[in-house]
Amino acid sequence: MKIRRFVIIFFFLQTVFFGKSFFVIPQKSDNDSKLSASVIINDSFQIKALTDSCWKYRSNDPQKALRFGLEALKMTEETGVNKYKSRILSFIGVVYRNIGDLDKALVYYYKSLNVSKQYKDSIQLGYSYENLSDYYYKKASYSVSLENGLTAYEIFSKINNDAGKAYSLNNLGEIYLKQKNYEKALSFFEQAAELRKKNNDRRGFAKSLIGLAEVYAETGKAKKAENTYNRSLSISKKINYKKGIGSALAGLSEIYFNRGDFARALALADSSLTIDKAIKNKYGIIKNFNRLGLINFKMSDFDLAKDYFIKAGKSAKSSGHLDQEMESYKNLGVLFSSKSNYKLAYYYYKKYMSLKDSIYSREKMGKIADLQTTFAVAKKELENSILKKDVEYQKTLGKLFVLISFITIIIIILFVMKNRANRKANHLLTELNNSKDKFFSIIAHDLKNPFMGLLGYTELLYKNYDSLSEEDIKEAVKSMYNMSRNLFDLLEGLLEWSRAQTGRMEYNPSLFKLIEESTNVVELFIGNATEKRITLVNDIPQSLLLYADRKMVNTILRNLVANGIKFTKPGGSVKICAEETEKEVTVCVEDTGIGMSEEELGSLFRIDIHHTTLGTENEAGTGVGLILCRELVKINRGRIWAESEINKGSKFKFTLPKKKV
Repeated sequence: MKIRRFVIIFFFLQTVFFGKSFFVIPQKSDNDSKLSASVIINDSFQIKALTDSCWKYRSNDPQKALRFGLEALKMTEETGVNKYKSRILSFIGVVYRNIGDLDKALVYYYKSLNVSKQYKDSIQLGYSYENLSDYYYKKASYSVSLENGLTAYEIFSKINNDAGKAYSLNNLGEIYLKQKNYEKALSFFEQAAELRKKNNDRRGFAKSLIGLAEVYAETGKAKKAENTYNRSLSISKKINYKKGIGSALAGLSEIYFNRGDFARALALADSSLTIDKAIKNKYGIIKNFNRLGLINFKMSDFDLAKDYFIKAGKSAKSSGHLDQEMESYKNLGVLFSSKSNYKLAYYYYKKYMSLKDSIYSREKMGKIADLQTTFAVAKKELENSILKKDVEYQKTLGKLFVLISFITIIIIILFVMKNRANRKANHLLTELNNSKDKFFSIIAHDLKNPFMGLLGYTELLYKNYDSLSEEDIKEAVKSMYNMSRNLFDLLEGLLEWSRAQTGRMEYNPSLFKLIEESTNVVELFIGNATEKRITLVNDIPQSLLLYADRKMVNTILRNLVANGIKFTKPGGSVKICAEETEKEVTVCVEDTGIGMSEEELGSLFRIDIHHTTLGTENEAGTGVGLILCRELVKINRGRIWAESEINKGSKFKFTLPKKKV
């Protein structure tokens, strides 16, 4: 009630000093409708004032912002004035995000989304999707983040809302920065900064400058990054944007850290942490814990470094910031390894790899597909030039008739050929549709069984929870988790396959060393292989170069290595090797597993035949991996095939170009 009294005093002072009141005081009247309207206007002004205050304090004093927001929401529910309800819910979610309660923020984001849909509030609908994009970004689910960010941008573009478009562009720049696609990240940050500068949004402009500075720093332009951070810092100080000040100081700390000036880096990181703590910016606090840990590690203060890393890990785990949790485990592994404490180093390295595997599974290597297709405006100018020639009419009527007759015959022949081609194409299309129909019926069957299992386990837990032992409950939950994980992998594989089928998968070829991607894949699966007592061998030559989309190559290798581990018994081995010719490289993933018959070999890579098989230890698969591999190899202008014999292992081979085609 204190907040409500504050609003009343606020409007009273406006009346005293400006001679005009925004409050409509109900007077006794015979006209009840006028009295009711006055009360509604009064409530609406109070709710708006509380909502605006919530947004005003969201960064510098989130607790005060939360009190304003919750009071506004309470008034909305009491009075039935829903004009600002979607905005209030969105603002409350943003405040919870700032203080690190991501799950509670998600609840309010979805409430805001539903209300904005109900009242057809396009602006708030756009911001609801953008907030969901930010949530999934912090959860390291970049594909889901992209889908929501894409939807938000489309909404803002349709209503021509520059502020919303700038917000979306900036967040999409952050996604690309996370994926190390610096060229696109730079483009989106520049577009966001230009819009914000044009609309005099100094706070947003300062934030976009931070993004630009991060790109400069990552691409080796340290001086340009430092100047940009300082420019953002200056603007943030002028407008008292504390979160921006903290971010700029943190960025400058990274610059000095990379220069080896650890004392200066430490002072800047401490200042940034102090600001983030004051405004309760949870994400900033966690990042500064990791940052301070690294600085102290470089300054040989191992105990203090360890304390900061542990703080970062605990805070990130409790708030759900998976990227920073993974960073803390990695840092602790390096720290204990440097102290020759290999037991703890292995412990934290294992936690790091487990979380990294989880993020890879959730994100499928963070493939950000069809963003460029959606946002790049295709400006194709169709130029039709008509060559005019002077033709002397010196032919006789007979010759002209012969020419016309000849053209007529050609047209008839072309018409017949076109009809035949159409019939052939229709026949092929029918076969393809039948194959896809069969494929989707197989997928539906694969989806049905796990869902039936999930329903069975949930019904068991619901009806018999009190009578089940703790061990039974844990076993049921473990089974539900495995089923859910397999379902998620299946749906992710289907999404990637559908993008390849519709031509919306982004193809970014470059020249790179194959050993870099094969090493990443080996690191990803070393835990699974060790657990199954399988030797994982990386036999790729150090100097071997490919010209292909390296993320697609990574996906192909991960699917083939996962298959190899799945169908190899304990004590066996899986090897990645390659051989090259003048124009192409043949990559091979070879295992000593159970092998396949000729009939099974013939069904591989076929969309219309079900080939999901349990592994040697009953590992489940999705049945989509090899089909996806075929599509990705095709996009990279290569071929894929398999060689195998029963009980003699399998070899999966694919070719890729060595240089630009």
